Amino acid sequence: MPVSAIARGKATFATLAHVVVSKFNHHPPLYRQAEMMAAQGLDIDRSTLAGWTGQAAVLLDPIVSRIRDEVLKAHKIHAEPAPAKAGDTPVPVLDPGRGKTATGRLCVYAAGDQASGSPAPRSTWYRFTPDRTAAHLLAHLTGFRGFLQADAYAGYDGLYRGGATEVACWAHFRRKVFDLHERSSTPLTTDILGRIGALYAVEAEVRGQPPDVRCRSRQEKSRPLLDALREVLNAALRRLSPGSDMAKAIAYGTKRWPALSRFLEDGRLEIDNNIAERALRGVAVGRRNWLFAGSRAGGERAAAIYTVIQTPAFAGAGSARRTASTRRPISPTLSPKSQATGLPAAGTTSCSGTGCRRQISQPRKPHNLRSPRRAYAERAASGASESGGTAIRPPWTFDCVQAERRFLAALLVTLFYQAFPALVVQMQSSHPRSNGMDMAITMFIPRGDP
Repeated sequence: MPVSAIARGKATFATLAHVVVSKFNHHPPLYRQAEMMAAQGLDIDRSTLAGWTGQAAVLLDPIVSRIRDEVLKAHKIHAEPAPAKAGDTPVPVLDPGRGKTATGRLCVYAAGDQASGSPAPRSTWYRFTPDRTAAHLLAHLTGFRGFLQADAYAGYDGLYRGGATEVACWAHFRRKVFDLHERSSTPLTTDILGRIGALYAVEAEVRGQPPDVRCRSRQEKSRPLLDALREVLNAALRRLSPGSDMAKAIAYGTKRWPALSRFLEDGRLEIDNNIAERALRGVAVGRRNWLFAGSRAGGERAAAIYTVIQTPAFAGAGSARRTASTRRPISPTLSPKSQATGLPAAGTTSCSGTGCRRQISQPRKPHNLRSPRRAYAERAASGASESGGTAIRPPWTFDCVQAERRFLAALLVTLFYQAFPALVVQMQSSHPRSNGMDMAITMFIPRGDP
């Protein structure tokens, strides 16, 4: 009998993983998933799927916490906030009291980049904010002292004063000039874009090289290009009207010249912040389908799930999935044998064995289900001790409680099995004693810690 993923519920861990991956990786909203299931003979209400998704976010708390820790201890973070202009990623949120939707936003913090030759884990951490005030950003990155690569959003000024080092984005500066070039091409815009293109040509040459090689090449090739570009920009400012659009675009770059030049000093840095912008593309695609979050809590749950869904894509699973020549059908079922390994049953294409039944009801009193952290805190406060029998282990470590291990294995292996099934099978045959969670974590985040 498949084990239920939710107390008093009938959804198995594989079914839960299937619903979550479908919504946040392939983007069909829950009502459409309910219609697809109904076409297969499964009568599951949309509200039931919504309840399952909420419980999935609770179960994902341990790995979300680990990804957050990996991001915050990185030497550099690529950040894409929620300003009102370029890069904005609003998420409409239902606001029943006002009879309309409010505007929440998703921020992303990405760490690690294969292009820089860094061996650090590559992770993306998403946070939901109800508005775009700077207080949220300061709270997210409190204590960070590394390089912060982002646009010129003023909300980051407090972080820079607190010890973070600003690294500006050349793509933002180029976009301002390019927009003017598209409206009315001039010799000046053509010249500036050509010079910026030369900088990117150097970056293409050193992509994937070790940091010291990148730094040396930039000093030899990019620094002279930057010095010449700065002279062109300063000369243009002297002859342009200060209130013109061109003068404003150029002033955006000259005022931030030290931050724009900082990528020359460290080979681990990037020339732009496109890494963070790419991490928000999946959110933008999904938003066009599911339209809004049901509540602020729903936005926070979405951020937690996106953290887990998008991190393997950021680490390269997305490109592997696009180029994979073989795709085996993924079933939302785990046979008894597969539950021990975390791998879907070979050749299974139906929903039989998932624990799904007609008229599956939503778990009763879901608000009584405690998060792993809260349950641990309550047990510790009640006076239980490891010497008293059952050991109290913080469930946000990788040694999770059984329920979390089963769900995370099902979710992560579902993702990676879609990307490269042959590799998963090969890893299982090479490590027969490893369960699905161990294999998934090995592929997900390097296990440097115990």
